[in-house]
Amino acid sequence: MYEIDIKDVYFSYGTQKVLEDVNLTVQSGESICLIGPSGCGKSTLLRLIAGLSSPSSGVLTINGQKITGAGLDRGVVFQDYSLFPWLTALQNITLALKQAYKDKTKSEIKEIAANYLDLVGLSGSFHKLPKELSGGMRQRAAIAQVFAINPPVLLMDEPFGALDAITRAHLQDLLLNLWDQAGQRQKTILFVTHDVDEALLLADKIAVFTLNPGKIKTVVPIDLPRPRVRKQLHGQKKFHELRDTVLNLLNESIIYELEAGENIYPGGDGI
Repeated sequence: MYEIDIKDVYFSYGTQKVLEDVNLTVQSGESICLIGPSGCGKSTLLRLIAGLSSPSSGVLTINGQKITGAGLDRGVVFQDYSLFPWLTALQNITLALKQAYKDKTKSEIKEIAANYLDLVGLSGSFHKLPKELSGGMRQRAAIAQVFAINPPVLLMDEPFGALDAITRAHLQDLLLNLWDQAGQRQKTILFVTHDVDEALLLADKIAVFTLNPGKIKTVVPIDLPRPRVRKQLHGQKKFHELRDTVLNLLNESIIYELEAGENIYPGGDGI
């Protein structure tokens, strides 16, 4: 069980302040979605938790231990799939597994990789290179890779953002099913998204960000029952009430920035 604590975190690129006074605790086994305008620092915060960047000031800890770099306790899924283009789908996963399970044999590692590729519907694509896979298939492979490694913390940066609506919905459902089937619900999860409906489907809480610099405006508890089924959620009054609450918070942030004369989309959400 892993708890993440973010205390008084600031982050700047040179003179550009990206994050300011960010405080957030993610309880062990919680799923929290980060949502806000493009450029508000959601992806930056995820990179800080992943240990791929360091804060300008403040402290990030996992189970009380300061984050000082990347580790196998955190699995990351980026929106660009994060697969080596010269390796097949199966080889990409076995390469990661060799680092995570040094005590397992080659045949055991291959079996684990094959099982997870099969779980995400890629049983016929083991030996295909990423360029031979569709975008949705590459994303399935990336998700299979992270679940196969079985880290206690999952960090997901808009993994479905570039996909068409049908594929996106399928992978959202697949992710929920994987949590259930593989007993993953005890994992600590942070998921960056721009999609309020996606956040309501996946999260226990939604952290709403403001911009210039990025701050957490509020954290909204999502007290919808689990397991969640898309069709059932959309028919619930509580779902629509929570949706309106989050949308209103986002609109307040955007109106504030417009009144302040700020550009709310300063080059996308790459930071």
